[in-house]
Amino acid sequence: MNITRVERFRICSSNRFVLLGLFAFSPFAVNAQEGGGQAGDNTNYNRGWSIGVNVEYTDNFLRTPIDETEETTGAAYLRFDFGASRERWRLSAISDLQYRVYQNDVADNELLGGLTAQGELKLFGDYLWLTASDHYGQAQQDVTQPDSPVNRGYINELSVGAHVEIPIGRRLALFGSDNWSTVSYGESTEDYERNAITAGLRQSLSERTSVFLQASRSRVQYSADGTQVIGTANQDYDIEEGVIGFNANLARTTMAISGGQTRVRGMADSPDQLLLRASISRKIGARLTLSLDGGTEYSDTTQTFVREQQSLGPNVNGATREITADPFKSDYGTFGVAYDGSRYDVRSSLLYRKERHEQSPERDGEYAYAELVVTRRFSERASVSVTGGYNQSDRMEVAPNGTIVNSDDTLHDTRVRLSFNVRPWRNVVVEAYGETYSGSSTGFDYRENRAGLSIGYSPYNAQQ
Repeated sequence: MNITRVERFRICSSNRFVLLGLFAFSPFAVNAQEGGGQAGDNTNYNRGWSIGVNVEYTDNFLRTPIDETEETTGAAYLRFDFGASRERWRLSAISDLQYRVYQNDVADNELLGGLTAQGELKLFGDYLWLTASDHYGQAQQDVTQPDSPVNRGYINELSVGAHVEIPIGRRLALFGSDNWSTVSYGESTEDYERNAITAGLRQSLSERTSVFLQASRSRVQYSADGTQVIGTANQDYDIEEGVIGFNANLARTTMAISGGQTRVRGMADSPDQLLLRASISRKIGARLTLSLDGGTEYSDTTQTFVREQQSLGPNVNGATREITADPFKSDYGTFGVAYDGSRYDVRSSLLYRKERHEQSPERDGEYAYAELVVTRRFSERASVSVTGGYNQSDRMEVAPNGTIVNSDDTLHDTRVRLSFNVRPWRNVVVEAYGETYSGSSTGFDYRENRAGLSIGYSPYNAQQ
């Protein structure tokens, strides 16, 4: 019996969603859903979702240099953004999911997009708490080939953890955590489990600022003995880190900055490397918010994927990374702007990532992403949004003669979205878009043009 990629996702991931399901539908979560907004209930929540259908045409479905294949695609999508919290717990979930049906049977139908869900439960105040999260998205099986349905696989990471903080003075505290995660890459043999243990000491400088000293060790164990593209067997490894950092949660500014040393042990022992992480958000006035995240550290495909999904949100066009077994040094940065005006809203995101693979230098690459969304509200019942996007990847590749050469992929994306209310608290969204993909690889260049139209519905008077 043939099993499609979507069916494999359901089979391989169903057990991973069990824990999140128990977490989400436990009694404290049900109370939030049943009691939210009622008198005497202190549940804070936000919610929004939309469903819709999409039709898309492409003139080079498989992104080949010759014998281009035209394709018409039908799709159904689901987007939602849910959050709820009380004194002892919080839940959140965001998705941008799309199930695509290919009319000419060129490829199996597939589930695209992303999903992130997170939960936290305090057992003993601020001294002991549990966390759970799940992240789903896509990656390329072979980054030297164009991103297409025949070269895509999924990423799914389920993570659970226990966290403890023990005061040992008025301003001093010991803290520690033990996080376990399991990662599935679909048809790949790169599946693994990760156990990360962290311990540290935190000194409060004031009610809103603190410094800390932290050491951590992450152990990666592969589920099976697989073979990488370069022909070396998967080997378990450890990433060790020692950092010192500063946290601030001020009225208009939140900041988390840390730096130290990191190294890899096991697969390929590495010398000590500089580790930096920074996350800063600043609210300017009542309408403008700026955010900046960046750093340099050892990472892998899943950690990079989760970090970018948390910064930019789930994305249907998110397969700009390769499924790979070896850890790599990652230099990254994201910058965001959010402006909420009386008539205009502006959202802008910039991302840059550079990967350096010590074991597989032909996988080295640089990635850049930019998006600008401008929304104009004409009234409480009608608005229009214009989106422009740019996605560029430059990477190394082994040519037939054995030399390492450059290859690249580029995406230009333009979208126009019209939203209007058919009656109070009912939104209809119509979106038209065009996309152009182009790239060069060893021995060929390709170009693809796409055009699509989608119609969606939301029961809430909010932009989805």
